Amino acid sequence: MPRTDKEIAEYVRYYAKNGQRKWAMEMMTKTEGKTAEEIEHICKVENGRIGGQTMLQKKPPKYSDEFLDAVAADRDAGMSHKDIADKYKMPAKTINSIMAVISYRKKKAAEAEMKQQEPVVESDVKIFLPGEEQAKPEEKKKTYKKPEIIELPYSLKDCIATIPESQQLHAPAKNLWFALRDELRAFALGIFGAGTELIEENVSSKYHDVNITVETPDGDRILLSIVKEKGLSKE
Repeated sequence: MPRTDKEIAEYVRYYAKNGQRKWAMEMMTKTEGKTAEEIEHICKVENGRIGGQTMLQKKPPKYSDEFLDAVAADRDAGMSHKDIADKYKMPAKTINSIMAVISYRKKKAAEAEMKQQEPVVESDVKIFLPGEEQAKPEEKKKTYKKPEIIELPYSLKDCIATIPESQQLHAPAKNLWFALRDELRAFALGIFGAGTELIEENVSSKYHDVNITVETPDGDRILLSIVKEKGLSKE
């Protein structure tokens, strides 16, 4: 009964271990009625199949995760390779190999963490090619609010009546610069419309000046001043 391809390959492989492969090949050509090229091809195919099956077999890990974690902790604690080798009663070369495995594990863990932290690209983001002109973002224009113009009062008394009591500062009687301060305040609060607030005012009879600062309904701050020009005298 003729041998199967598997049996032919096993026969040649068995004698090849003892250095008699050539003799086994000659025997197969005689007993199986095949040429040397055919026998060689059968051996090549069968040996390749055996090699592929061996590679597919999952080998158990040489070192457990618990052991590798313990060695890594010893290394992080400052122990040398020799100290670790003495602790686990292993050759120094073996510890070096274990350290290489630990480094590989750390590298893979870091790569996996980085991959999880990769930013998500939004689908509506426009990608511009080199040389492509990018449109400038449209500037938002500030809406201008026209101040409400009210009719100016006809007298200082009427002007002061439009000012909240908390903002009224009464000037000493018959003082020109304090009177100008009241007039300037009334003018500012009247000309810029309802909602105008008095921020600050300064008056000096000694230096002959008045300063009024108000904030308009639009949020703009306005400084109004009356200052006596120096260096001029009546001849």
